[in-house]
Amino acid sequence: MIVRAAFCLLMALASSAQQGAKPSSAPAGAFQISGTLVDSTNDQPLAHARVAVAPVTERTAMTTIVTADDGRFVFPGLAAGKYTLTAQRRGYLTQSFNQHEQFSSSIVVGEGHESRDLVFRLSPEAVISGTVTDEQGEAVAEAQVLLFKVGGNGDTGVHIANRNVTNDEGAYRFGHLLPGKYLVAVSGKPWYAQSALAQTTGRVLSRINNTTATTTFSGDASREVTDESSPLDVAYPITFYPGAVDAAAAEQISLSRGDKAVADVSLQPVPALHFRVNVDAAVQQANVSLQSRIFDTVISLPTESHGVDRGKVTLSGVAPGHYTLRLNDYSSGQQRTLSEREVDVSGNGDLLSSQIQPLVPLTASVQIEPGVTAQGQIVVWLYDKKSGESFAERLNAQGAAEFSGGVPPGNYEISIRNASGAFLKSITSAEVKPVGRMLPIKGPGAVKIALVLAAGQARITGVALKDDKPFAGAMVLLVPADPAHNQVLFRRDQSDTDGTFTLADVVPGKYTLLALENGWDLEWTKPAVLKPFLPQGEVVTVLANGKQEFKLKVQQGAAPAPQP
Repeated sequence: MIVRAAFCLLMALASSAQQGAKPSSAPAGAFQISGTLVDSTNDQPLAHARVAVAPVTERTAMTTIVTADDGRFVFPGLAAGKYTLTAQRRGYLTQSFNQHEQFSSSIVVGEGHESRDLVFRLSPEAVISGTVTDEQGEAVAEAQVLLFKVGGNGDTGVHIANRNVTNDEGAYRFGHLLPGKYLVAVSGKPWYAQSALAQTTGRVLSRINNTTATTTFSGDASREVTDESSPLDVAYPITFYPGAVDAAAAEQISLSRGDKAVADVSLQPVPALHFRVNVDAAVQQANVSLQSRIFDTVISLPTESHGVDRGKVTLSGVAPGHYTLRLNDYSSGQQRTLSEREVDVSGNGDLLSSQIQPLVPLTASVQIEPGVTAQGQIVVWLYDKKSGESFAERLNAQGAAEFSGGVPPGNYEISIRNASGAFLKSITSAEVKPVGRMLPIKGPGAVKIALVLAAGQARITGVALKDDKPFAGAMVLLVPADPAHNQVLFRRDQSDTDGTFTLADVVPGKYTLLALENGWDLEWTKPAVLKPFLPQGEVVTVLANGKQEFKLKVQQGAAPAPQP
């Protein structure tokens, strides 16, 4: 079942009894959950750890105990039902029983179900820490450190795992890490950096470092952008551990359970660049921002944008590289993005307006059929997997989501938020041809799409069987008929100790239902990977408001990972 207990566990553990205390009162009953908490790397018992149990129907109603010297735990007096089982110990991950990603197996208690003498394997946390220094070996404070994980959630892509900022000593730390492969990237600014352009054109008016602000330009801005530079006019390029400025040369950090890795990064300055962007004469308050896409994550760069003068906005403090440039207008009192494009910055100069790619205005009108219940304002959500960008707009009084600022050209997956039990029944447009849930938006003209939102998400339940016996820990996967263009329609669960599973909020349509042993490391989002398993799956036609139940034969997904 989906793990929702981590936060509740932390709250319950904070107020739980001291070591050796008896569990708090549990529902009256004749059953129990018992077992031994062990280190997953060596099966040694873990004493004095906190273990908590709660009914899956009331996850905040936790009973917490402390394991004995031999790692044993017992929760007596339980009523029949399903329970979550979670554990926490210093130096270990907070986990639920048999956890994989955000899923775990609930413990089934009652006649005919075995809930005694469980072996609960808790994994020691892995850690990556390090220090960011400059070219003189001095600490770089307030540098942005990004941690990326390779693979997970069905693909082999590189995804953001965490963010941190270095302290006054240049140190950072990422704890509570799962086994896997990681990458570290650092973005920072030399403390002594001073733009030569700013020295000659006036004071710096707008600094962009994850936030933006603008004022009126002052000073002599008539000076042309040249290649003249100052020894202090420098910038740090984005740097990957152990010191590469090219993502392809970044070194992966492989962690097993309990590993402690050190990843120090030294930032080396390069001459900073500055250039100007032409703006429309009607725009009086504008700035230019640069963003960099690192794998699947977009970050803002610590650059300096100077106000509008003679139809131009100036950007300085830029290291050479490939960026996304945004021209933003503040004339109305609110930020409005006028244009966006990808640029390769390699020298000083002017960037002409004709080189800038305009955003595509988009309007999504939504027809809401009877039975749809809104939870707050309904939101239309667009996500471009390639760029990692997402855009969201609420419906207005006319039942439309106006992306008036526009969106960059791209291939977007569309979904709806804040509409309980509802699903997108149809997507139509005169300007683009939707493919499944994907919208290929190219521009330059405005795009209008019409969405029909209907009530009736369905529910699928069943049991996963291996050798005709209930199997716990299987990955249950509901695959849409066209998986390449309907990623948002996938549903997953993990079978409980009695083999049962539940897939909720299923959109009506055609699917194949699979149960896979050791399927968690598969690239299950890719059709080619799924292809060998589909013939042995259960073909399902899901109807609106339907409730269906299945018995699934568990397939071998992948060989079990070797124990470290």
